[in-house]
Amino acid sequence: MTMEALGIDLGGTRIKLGTVVDGALNGELIVESTAGGRGVEAVLDQLASLASDRLANRSVSRVGL
Repeated sequence: MTMEALGIDLGGTRIKLGTVVDGALNGELIVESTAGGRGVEAVLDQLASLASDRLANRSVSRVGL
């Protein structure tokens, strides 16, 4: 059974987010500037929004940050 995972790379200047199946990117990689300078809550809100958008039509079995 193939399991899809959500991968998140949280950096000081950029966030990269994508889903992976069997070690390969499944779909487009989302790259966005980090909401730096606006506080931790803004960055967490940004992560939640990006993940929610990416997972709108997907079901993942795990998340890696």
